[in-house]
Amino acid sequence: MKKILGISGSPRHNGNSEVALFRVLSNCEKHLPVATFNVSQMNVHLCDGCLACEEVGYCHQKDDMASLLKEIESADVIIISTPVYFDGLPAICKNILDRTNPLCSRIGGKEAYILTFGQADETSWERACVSLENYFEVMNIAVMGKYSFYAREKNDVANNVEILKKLDTISASIIERYQEG
Repeated sequence: MKKILGISGSPRHNGNSEVALFRVLSNCEKHLPVATFNVSQMNVHLCDGCLACEEVGYCHQKDDMASLLKEIESADVIIISTPVYFDGLPAICKNILDRTNPLCSRIGGKEAYILTFGQADETSWERACVSLENYFEVMNIAVMGKYSFYAREKNDVANNVEILKKLDTISASIIERYQEG
């Protein structure tokens, strides 16, 4: 059975992207093993670009990133849910991606899904998705789906029946793809 890892890349706890990720994962966990990381609740230092991780296979910094790296390694599917800030990823989400450098040659062959939430238009959302797609390509992880939604105010996702239905549809397709027998 495939294991799913959900990563909320938002600095805002209980924000739209986190609520959406929890909706998808709560549907999936009835059928598949799931794990969740909220970067807003983690103590993760900035990547210092030392590149020592390429030599030793792990980051020298002692923080919550070590547990996330282990979860990424053990997951078969990664779902990243993040807001879009100025056509890109929030700094906290980008830092998490940067800190996965020790895994660069070790995690290929996984699959990923991208969920983005923004207040601008679709071109803004697409630029953020391209950034995540580029990251997954470098990591040799296939993107199986990308979904973008308009959300500005804190409860826009929780109060939008159309978005909730779409998230349930996404969940159902993930369950169907990865559930055995």
